[in-house]
Amino acid sequence: MSSPEEQKQPLPERLEDLEVRMAYLEHMLGELDSVIRQTADELVNVRMVVEDLRKQAEVESGETKHMGLEDEKPPHY
Repeated sequence: MSSPEEQKQPLPERLEDLEVRMAYLEHMLGELDSVIRQTADELVNVRMVVEDLRKQAEVESGETKHMGLEDEKPPHY
């Protein structure tokens, strides 16, 4: 919405103001798009790391299940 003061401006000035606002918004949109793309890439990387850690934890927990009492190391005093 335009304020009553803006409506009193001559049409060329109002048009210029709108063009400036539009240019600013287009610039901001480009920056936001860049941030969103970067965040999405980082999220993909984090998901891969989490999946690798999950697989590693499954392997390690499977190895400890197969260890018997004879495989355990005695506590050191």
